[in-house]
Amino acid sequence: MDVVGAVASILQIIHIGTKICVRINDFRQTTGKLPKAYSGLQLEIPILLDILRITQIDIDTGQLSDSDKKVLGPVIEDALEQFKTYEETITKALPKKGDSGFKKGWKGFVSLKYESKIKDAVVTIKGYIQTISNHTIASERNRNLGMFLLH
Repeated sequence: MDVVGAVASILQIIHIGTKICVRINDFRQTTGKLPKAYSGLQLEIPILLDILRITQIDIDTGQLSDSDKKVLGPVIEDALEQFKTYEETITKALPKKGDSGFKKGWKGFVSLKYESKIKDAVVTIKGYIQTISNHTIASERNRNLGMFLLH
């Protein structure tokens, strides 16, 4: 994955992830409650988005080596595809502002149908967090070790 592609994918994930969190928050404000699966999604997405922002900074500042980009590229691409799917699911499952009372009630009921998909999404997002975090730690350790060996 090239630098431009990685940055573009990260920006898309951040955009979609933010929209998902807003939609979940709107649902909670409208109904006064939030199913547990959606709560987990709302907790995990901001963590991943923050890690991706840091990764983007590392890309922008040249802190990521070519091998880092090569390893992380498929993870970022997969995350983007998953986030597109999550957005579709959330659109189907949760009412949006301006929906009629009937539509809100119906989507609130239908949202239960998507709980297993949402639970799977939470597990997947945790996996991305773990993978990117582990790689970042290992990569930083290798950079520090290289600096140590040079002195």
